[in-house]
Amino acid sequence: MSDAKRNDETLLRPDEAARRLAISERSLWQLTKDEEIPCIRLGRSVRYSADDLRDVIRRLSSGRKARMQTKLEGK
Repeated sequence: MSDAKRNDETLLRPDEAARRLAISERSLWQLTKDEEIPCIRLGRSVRYSADDLRDVIRRLSSGRKARMQTKLEGK
């Protein structure tokens, strides 16, 4: 199986997840609180799945593409 199709079960610390999403940790916490980004709680620790972060990026970018397409069709 190719690396691209293999599930990435890596768990990231909040600072790593924020860096991967290119947002601040504060924004990450807010998105987590708003249930926009799923997290895994291990005792007092919080971790983020690399696969979940990829899904969030895909969802957000597909929403952006749809909005851009709507704007283009409206002109």
